[in-house]
This record gives sequence, C-alpha cells and structure tokens, in this order.
Amino acid sequence: MAGVAFLFPPYPGHYNKTFQIALHYATRGHQVYYALFGKNPAISLVHDNISVVPIKAPPWGTGYELYKQDSTTKETVLASHEEISEQKLVESAFKARQKVLLLFLETYQPDLFFLDELCVNDFIILYPHLQNRRCIVLTPFFPSFPNPQIPPLSTYQFPGEEATELWQMHTHALYQKQKKNAELMHGEDLFSVICRIFDQQKIPDTFTPSLVWKKLPYYKNLEKWHLQPVEFDFGVHPLPAHEKYMGPMVHLNRPENFPVPYQLFLKMAQQKPENQLIFCSFGTAIETIVTDEAQLLNFYTLLTDLACLHPSWFVLLKVPGPYLGKITPKSMNCMVLPFVPQLDLLRQADVFISHCGGNSCLESIFMKTPILAVPPSDMWDYNGIAARVVHHGLGLKADLTDSIEVIEEQVETLLTNENIRENIKKISLLFSEKYHDSYVESLEMPVI
Repeated sequence: MAGVAFLFPPYPGHYNKTFQIALHYATRGHQVYYALFGKNPAISLVHDNISVVPIKAPPWGTGYELYKQDSTTKETVLASHEEISEQKLVESAFKARQKVLLLFLETYQPDLFFLDELCVNDFIILYPHLQNRRCIVLTPFFPSFPNPQIPPLSTYQFPGEEATELWQMHTHALYQKQKKNAELMHGEDLFSVICRIFDQQKIPDTFTPSLVWKKLPYYKNLEKWHLQPVEFDFGVHPLPAHEKYMGPMVHLNRPENFPVPYQLFLKMAQQKPENQLIFCSFGTAIETIVTDEAQLLNFYTLLTDLACLHPSWFVLLKVPGPYLGKITPKSMNCMVLPFVPQLDLLRQADVFISHCGGNSCLESIFMKTPILAVPPSDMWDYNGIAARVVHHGLGLKADLTDSIEVIEEQVETLLTNENIRENIKKISLLFSEKYHDSYVESLEMPVI
C-alpha cells in the first residue's frame, strides 16, 4: 500500500492546514504518516489511515540547535561561543535528524513527501534517497521574495513603489544577522553550514539554496505549495513554475469540544439582542512570540477594563495557561479561558481580536467576523497578514501598546461599520463557493 509522509514541527497552525491534503490520500486507502518532533497531537483522530510517528530529533538548520536548556533554571538559552564551535552544534543536529529520518524511511517507505517550511532543510537529507519520489514544501506563508510592488511579508506595508526600498532594507537586515551569526559561530554562519552540507550530500546545483525571506533557505526548483488563497494576497505574484497557491486549506469540519463555562458565557451573551460578543485569541504559541510579557498582560487587562465600561460587550479571552492566574475578569460580561472551540465562537462573534495568524484570520473571514489585527511581533508574517486584512477592508490594525481609548474606538468601528461587514461577507461568499469541501479533489494532486 502506497504511503505519504508529512515532516512537520508540532505546531497546530502548520499541520492543521494540511489535513485536507492528508485526507485526499487517506480516503483513497493510502497510509499517511505525520513525522513530528515534540508533543504528539491527536492527528490520528482525523482518519483511521492517518497516524503520528514521533521523531526524536528536531528540525535542523533553523537556529534551534544553537539553544540549550539551562540545567538550573530550565529556561531555553543561547549556547556559549565555545559550545557552538567546539561541539559543532549544527552538524550534530544534522546528523541526529538524518539518523532518525533514514530510519523512518526504511520503516515506512513512503512514496511521497510533504515538508513543512520549518523542515525544509530535511530536503538535503532526503534527496540522495528519493529515487524519483516527489518532495513538496507546504508553506503556511504567502509568497515573499523581492518584488518592485509587493513588500516583504514581515512588514506592515502596502503595495507600491516603496516595496523596492523595503526589500533592500530587508536584505541588508538579513546580511547583518548572518554576520552576527558568523561571529557567534566563529566565522561560519548558519546558512553557510547548510550550504556546505548541501554540497557534501552531492545535490545538483539546480536546487541551490538561497536566503530570501527570514532565516529559512529557499531551494531553487523545489516544488512549493502556498497554503493560502490568492484572493487574500495583494495581487497575483509572478510565481515560478514550481510554486502555486493552494487556497486557504483551513479545516472547517474539525470536531470541537464545548467546555461548560464557555456554554454558560454564550448563554448570558445571548440574553439581550443588544449584547455583542468580542473574542480575543493570540494563537497557540503567543508566549514564545512576545518578548515583553508585561506588554501582553497589559493588553489583556485593557480588554477586561473595556468589558466593565461596556456592559453589552461580552468579552471572551483565550489566553495561554501560564497567564491564566494573572488576568482577572472584573465583570460578569468577561471570561478568561485556556481553550475555546474557535470555529463555533467565530460563527457567533461580532469582532475577532487576533494576532494575525494565517489560519485564524482565514477562519474569521469564512465566518464573516470583522478582524482587529494586533500583530505581536516583526517575526514571520503577522504584520503582512494584518496589512492584507486592512488592504481588503476586512478589519483594522492595532498595537499591543495602544491605549484603551484607541482600542475602544476601533472595536466600536468594527461593530458599526457596514462597509467592513459587507467586504468580509463578499470574500467569505467567494471562499465558500470556490474553496468548498471537495475543492482539493479539483486540484492536480500527485498520483502515487
């Protein structure tokens, strides 16, 4: 029986976007394996032919290997110059990952490989063993490479002539990071090590890696699918022949649990027609993204204060476990929970306050819920998603440091602005008609 392998990190925002592709193969009788490092999620519940294979070595070449756990504080800290150089941490990470992946290949013998963007360097390990089997990168990000009109994805900027200058600044910043990285690693930066191992593996120059956006290498001519809808981008990127948009790929039919406190809060919110439901969630990994915890806690507290000021605003905050005891609702129309059934809540919410994770914003669009975009960091695509939300008239942008008056005004605008509501209804209808349940079946999926 033919098999399909997904090599992914244990991040729901990444692997959740692949379930429609996985189901395409699982429902045809193929075995689907998610090779994951870290915690073991309940992916196997999606279908009987889908299973999780724990991988004991993390993705390599991402900079992860330059960190270690402090034996005293148990916190993740950057290794010392001597440790990075003498222990050859990048090479060690490559060898550890190579060992477990080759064992995975020997055991399960998949016929098709899908790599998450964060596992893209696994291509170097796989290539000598592919034997004409296809290897495709699945990225949750929009295309982002130098373009005279479209700015870098990590910036809150819009299409225009400034894009060229923004890309120059971005490229310079990448160079400076490489230079700093080289100093840390005693002369050879992380990307140079990747290139050296690429050459050692005798991979053809047609796949030569380069750095274009952020720290993840781009492998020339390696197939890449962007799990985003072209309609939500700034415009159609002139993509290379080996890349394409695949649509939103959000799992709208996933099962959800409904905690009793959540159900009771919604009942209260629905008691009066004038009540409005405001939902705030900053994703599953916000504590690893925001460097200033006090800033994040202040924003959460600001929202609890807004609930006090507006008795008809029912504010539900989904916050990470470590912050639960630090945020106290001050009124009955505010609740703090560590987990919510997000799809169900977005169907009923009047405003969604989001960190601009790609999945969350797309789910909000499907559910016709206006978005207050609050990008928490310059990392990755949060700013770029926020810019697209505003560009398409689907919501507004705020900052974690904004005052209560600013946030109050923006929420009021989103509750009352008919243009924004009409815009999000239109694109939601387009998504529903084009990206329906059987949409994947209309795509040219690899045959195995």
